[in-house]
Amino acid sequence: MKQLDLLDFFHRLRRTKKGCWQWTGPRAKRKTCPYGWYSQMRVHRFAYEYFVGNIPDGLHVLHECDNSLCANPDHLRLGTHEDNMADMHARGRHWSPRGEAVT
Repeated sequence: MKQLDLLDFFHRLRRTKKGCWQWTGPRAKRKTCPYGWYSQMRVHRFAYEYFVGNIPDGLHVLHECDNSLCANPDHLRLGTHEDNMADMHARGRHWSPRGEAVT
């Protein structure tokens, strides 16, 4: 990774009061949960790989802060799809297409 690329990456971040590194650059066109994109990958995955290390096959990078645009490696952790779904339900981020309660 070139130093100029990293400068570009950091210039697109804004620190929030909660400590998130909020991505202000390009985003995926997904209304329910937008993700930032950088260097042809999701921003949180880029940040995790740069600051922490490789992401093993089959694992996801999860946000402890529930902010899909956050790139702070202190707010990111590895987990399975099942871990992500459990977090979603525990934190009330799930929805039902029919408006019914999910139990």
